[in-house]
Amino acid sequence: MAIAMLIVVAYSSMSGLMGVAITDVIQFFIAIIGCVILAYLVVNSEEIGGISGLKAKLPASTLDYFPRVGTGSEIGQTLTLSLGAFLAFTTVQWWAMVSGQRARWRRLYCAAHDEHQK
Repeated sequence: MAIAMLIVVAYSSMSGLMGVAITDVIQFFIAIIGCVILAYLVVNSEEIGGISGLKAKLPASTLDYFPRVGTGSEIGQTLTLSLGAFLAFTTVQWWAMVSGQRARWRRLYCAAHDEHQK
């Protein structure tokens, strides 16, 4: 592990920011190709049985592109948000804006000044 760290420090120091950016792009493509290969191997394993086996083992609504809104009474079949969850989300956002951390949230929301926030 220490050797790998030394190699990373060496090429980062010698190549600068452009070299680091290029190696990040190369490593990104290696990771994406590895993920695609792994997904292919897992889906085509004997336990899953390919795409048809995966579809047979999952509930029918799992692979729907658009969720069903207001159909069925079971939890998970409708798009709902409980009152408690809604209040929790809005309270955390409000508290973060008024608790003196405006500079941090401006950076997060990419607004230069309070006047630019709407």
